[in-house]
Amino acid sequence: MFTRKSILLQLVFVALAQSQGLIYIGNFNENNYFVSPNSAIWSSADTDCKNQLGGLGHLVAIETEAEWDFLTIALENYGFGTTYWTSGLWDPSRSVWRWTKNNSEFAEFTPWGPGFPSNPNPLLRVLTYYTNRYDAHWRSVPSTQLHRYICELLVV
Repeated sequence: MFTRKSILLQLVFVALAQSQGLIYIGNFNENNYFVSPNSAIWSSADTDCKNQLGGLGHLVAIETEAEWDFLTIALENYGFGTTYWTSGLWDPSRSVWRWTKNNSEFAEFTPWGPGFPSNPNPLLRVLTYYTNRYDAHWRSVPSTQLHRYICELLVV
């Protein structure tokens, strides 16, 4: 249940993010989502989400099929054939793919594209390759590549 305070705070964060250049694409399950208009390497994208959205902002962690479905529809207006960084990475100490948002391992739902994930190594990060809402998948690529990114902000 949203309170007046939480709604007001949400509006402030959305306005702040948009003033910093992020584009608001919607709300799902108590989270706001933003896409960047520019490209960055993974570490810069991660830092931008945190800096522009405060302590509650981070690169997106796509934890359910429902969240994935929401994003593939929401991204429809922001460029076809576009790639977006997520917070996913290979964790060699645990030998798992995980989200940096909460250090949780990927769930069973993982829409990897053909041939992905590639051979795991600590330099790889996960991105969403978005052709259209019917053809979108994940890829593992080096963190030094330039891609747009999706930020996620928990609604308080």
